[in-house]
Amino acid sequence: MSGSAPGLGTRIKGWPHETHVFGGVGLAFLVIGTLYAATGGEAAGIVLLLGSCVLSFTYAVYLLRHARPVQASIEAQEEGEVPNQLYLPEQSLWPAGIGAGGVLVLTGFAVGSWVLVAGAILLARSVVGFVVEGRRRR
Repeated sequence: MSGSAPGLGTRIKGWPHETHVFGGVGLAFLVIGTLYAATGGEAAGIVLLLGSCVLSFTYAVYLLRHARPVQASIEAQEEGEVPNQLYLPEQSLWPAGIGAGGVLVLTGFAVGSWVLVAGAILLARSVVGFVVEGRRRR
């Protein structure tokens, strides 16, 4: 039967490696969540495990659809076929400020508004600094 569609196993082997990783993680969460639901009975753990399963499978499907075009674009840019369209500063401390500001904002919900406000100021200043630095293309 030449010309027939490839089998399921062949198609799965052709998927990007990232899809295999997140699909495997999703499958593990599904198995663990099912076992936990059958034996544990605690609602919060069941929801977290099965929610993690759904997120992993969702990301696997996203990567299945979008990983190949992105990888092809990166390879074309590396080979010089198309100009580099993505620019990020090489060394910057602003991402650390963005991360610290985000942590402080989230901590502020539990601790108090004074931490939330300080985190929001740090986060906003760091985002602005990162954008300005990126536009300068140093």
